[in-house]
Amino acid sequence: MVLSLSIGLWNSLFLAQWRQKEMEFAMEYGQENFYKEDATRSSFYGKFVRSPVNDEMNDLYYPESKRSKTTVINYIFSFLIILAALISVYYINVLKDHLTTIKFAGNN
Repeated sequence: MVLSLSIGLWNSLFLAQWRQKEMEFAMEYGQENFYKEDATRSSFYGKFVRSPVNDEMNDLYYPESKRSKTTVINYIFSFLIILAALISVYYINVLKDHLTTIKFAGNN
């Protein structure tokens, strides 16, 4: 109970100090009225369509078919990397067992 209360108190104090430091840095570097706006990546390729959210023109849209294709390629690549890691671990263990048996066979 004491631990949970002390962690809660520490959390409150830490957050208050963090917010104060954040505001100090924002004022020091001239970022106090800075609102982050989503910038379009230069490498993003899409087509311009009317936005269904706010009805503005020239909203960049990335088609779902291309998104699915990219996702599948990423999953395949991730699977191959995980498979290579598992195969490496397997062969390292096989090599370790082989070297261990050679070492003990040499002692006889």
